[in-house]
Amino acid sequence: MSRDRNSREYLMRKWQEYGFAAYEARLYLDTHPESRAALNYFNKFNRLQLNAARELQERYGAVNTNLDMDLPQWSWVDMPWPWTKGGN
Repeated sequence: MSRDRNSREYLMRKWQEYGFAAYEARLYLDTHPESRAALNYFNKFNRLQLNAARELQERYGAVNTNLDMDLPQWSWVDMPWPWTKGGN
């Protein structure tokens, strides 16, 4: 992984890591809904993932179709697929 914190690869990796942490916390909350610590953990990583997605979108284009902002154009299909290397 690139050490450049502004590279597409680095930002994509962080977005994936934050999303994984938020998803796991969401699963835990399904069985432990009263856990304040788990809710705080979920909120933290959900927020980090949204911020990472915004930064990726602003620099490199959409990373998913669930962002909370308007897209200037539909470029989803022009982006590299997750299993391909390289970028636009």
